[in-house]
Amino acid sequence: MTTQIITAKYGSMPVLFQTDAFINATAIAKQFGKKTENYLLYKGVVLVI
Repeated sequence: MTTQIITAKYGSMPVLFQTDAFINATAIAKQFGKKTENYLLYKGVVLVI
């Protein structure tokens, strides 16, 4: 099975999704001026995952 890239918009920003349900969170965070290095250190994030 080939994975395809799907482009959607979040507000005015393009967000790339793959058909196998993966997203590039680093690219999305970069568009908002955020960094993902310590993402999993936040208790609220771990509860969601």
